[in-house]
Amino acid sequence: MKKERINWFYNGTLTKEEQDGHSVVNVNLIKKLLLKDCDIDFFYISKKTDAETEVFVTSLGVKNVTNIKPKGIGGRLANLIFPKKCKSKVKVVYGSNAVMDHVCIDYENTILIAGDVESRKWIQNKKPTTFHNYLINKIRESRYRKFSSVVIYNDVDAQFLNFKSNLIINPVCYNGYVKQNTEVDIKYYDIIFTGNFSYQPNLDAAKYLINEFSRGPYKLALVGFNADLLGEVKSDYIIIKDSVPSVEDELDKAKIFISPLRYGTGVKNKVLSAINVGIPIIATNVSIEGIPDIHNFSSVMCSYDRKELINLVEKTLSDYDSYKEEANKTKDYYDALMSWESFAEILNCKLRDKC
Repeated sequence: MKKERINWFYNGTLTKEEQDGHSVVNVNLIKKLLLKDCDIDFFYISKKTDAETEVFVTSLGVKNVTNIKPKGIGGRLANLIFPKKCKSKVKVVYGSNAVMDHVCIDYENTILIAGDVESRKWIQNKKPTTFHNYLINKIRESRYRKFSSVVIYNDVDAQFLNFKSNLIINPVCYNGYVKQNTEVDIKYYDIIFTGNFSYQPNLDAAKYLINEFSRGPYKLALVGFNADLLGEVKSDYIIIKDSVPSVEDELDKAKIFISPLRYGTGVKNKVLSAINVGIPIIATNVSIEGIPDIHNFSSVMCSYDRKELINLVEKTLSDYDSYKEEANKTKDYYDALMSWESFAEILNCKLRDKC
């Protein structure tokens, strides 16, 4: 059987800040596709080749790697070289900027992994934008429809773009958590909320929880980077941790995950992590947007009213064993639906159709 040959283009410099999220997608998918007997040529843009870039590229496990160094205004001239260097028929392009940069792309045989839709974030968060940015994003969205397949991280973006076909939803950052010691199940917290507190929606949610639970009776854990922004909290019922080796391990120490977010866009990785661990979830509707089938599970309770979330905490703890059993079923469902293996198989089917 002939090997599928794929040109994989990563549109973005490989700085440490960008590696966190992007490397999860690139490394996981490429490794899974290599196991499915694909040959992958990896192209990327980087102004320099440093140790971090070398480690990242090596971790991919591909044989052929090409660094397209930016030239000219904004690196656009370098980007135009890319289509000429691609020898295979099938191409995968990672990064939504590609729809603006690669004017020579063979749309019919190219799969775009676009990630989040930036213009939707501006609209929903009511951020000021220039006419230039508005125009670029409108052109970008119109070009999405030219690709044979587009990978978008959540169905909310798909609805925003009004896609009716050629869409793959990407289960980003779902790791398949495995408990290290299955014989011990000690719960140190009644409730937990996680997130980077330099992100305003997370900070707003955490301060709301502090106000609600500082007088007890339930023990609340707040875990995430930049916890110093929460200020000094004098309460025996609240535990604050800035950085931990494993967020999932902290989630596993709690009975309930709560997310009272009022605003924010895209799939919330914190909610996926809670599903991943298998604990009941109490959340606002904003917190769970973009997660397919989420309303079908009784272990995930949601409300538009943040005050109602507090009542749901008491209800859940009063019948905890039943909700925990349902949470395990929810975990099993998403372990199968949102694994990198299942997504790689969907993507591989698309690639086979074009080879």
